[in-house]
Amino acid sequence: MLLIEQEQITKDEVIETAMWYEIEALIERIYQFIEGEFATTDDVGISVLSAQEYAALKEHLFE
Repeated sequence: MLLIEQEQITKDEVIETAMWYEIEALIERIYQFIEGEFATTDDVGISVLSAQEYAALKEHLFE
């Protein structure tokens, strides 16, 4: 998620590759989270950081 956000990789670029692996739903969730929709749930078989954890990680890595 951090790489996608830092490098400003478009959703379309990632979705194109995700289709090969049948993980489009995962990529949709990741982009929702990056865009600030922190209510992302684990209904696609993944867990994401809490909004606070993600903010702290970004702050630490991009100081």
